[in-house]
Amino acid sequence: MDTSKPNSYSQKLLKSSSVLSVLAILLTFALFARIEIVARNTETMDSKFTQRIQQMQEALDKAAILLDPPKGETEISFGR
Repeated sequence: MDTSKPNSYSQKLLKSSSVLSVLAILLTFALFARIEIVARNTETMDSKFTQRIQQMQEALDKAAILLDPPKGETEISFGR
């Protein structure tokens, strides 16, 4: 029997296992990096939306002040 055959098989198996382990580690790091990028983009979008909502709230508050008559003054009624 040829004894180099099982040794060769185990070496190939060991190399394949090592390559797969390294690949799995690299993919794990890539996934982590991608998650971090998505989280940062989400935070940026969230802060932009929050800022726009605040601007809209300020505009609505200004419009409400302009539409509400000051207290103590009578409202003007037209034709009634």
